[in-house]
Amino acid sequence: MVQAINALARQSEPPESSKLGGTDLRRLRVDAYRVTYEIDGARVAIKVLMVGRTLV
Repeated sequence: MVQAINALARQSEPPESSKLGGTDLRRLRVDAYRVTYEIDGARVAIKVLMVGRTLV
């Protein structure tokens, strides 16, 4: 999972991620986990807001 989060630094909107509703947040599923993150375009910084297990 750490590798997937680190990869966001190179590609902040990978094809397997999606927008979260009408917000600026994005979500990325990594195995049984979901990472919710926000992209700060001004500095190209990624803020990981939450990592949690999903019911799969």
